[in-house]
Amino acid sequence: VYFTGFIDDHDKVIDYLRKSYLAFALYEKNKNSISKYSAVGKPLTYMGAGLPVFITDVPEIAKDIGKNGGVLVSYDKNEVVEKVKELILDENKYIDVREKAIKYAKYHTWDKIFSNAMKNTLKHLKWKYS
Repeated sequence: VYFTGFIDDHDKVIDYLRKSYLAFALYEKNKNSISKYSAVGKPLTYMGAGLPVFITDVPEIAKDIGKNGGVLVSYDKNEVVEKVKELILDENKYIDVREKAIKYAKYHTWDKIFSNAMKNTLKHLKWKYS
């Protein structure tokens, strides 16, 4: 387990991810947290590297990630430990979750997210001002 703190060199981050087996995006429910309303990038980066992501249900995208290459968990260390054990002790399940993560990440690149947002915005504007 590595606790690195912030790394400003993206290539170094990718190098760490290539050597990893699992990833965690555990957000605590907090009324002042912006994670609930923001587009969290770390889980998608982890999934793009083929890592199953353990994620709490705070970010809007969490439930979708939980179905597509992630494991939805509560912010409880005992539950997280149990879910990690379940995944790493079942090789077939691990492979399945990993493959889903890679597939999901392919459809959630920043280019695709931006393009879809722009298309939806233009459709709305065309409808509103035609």
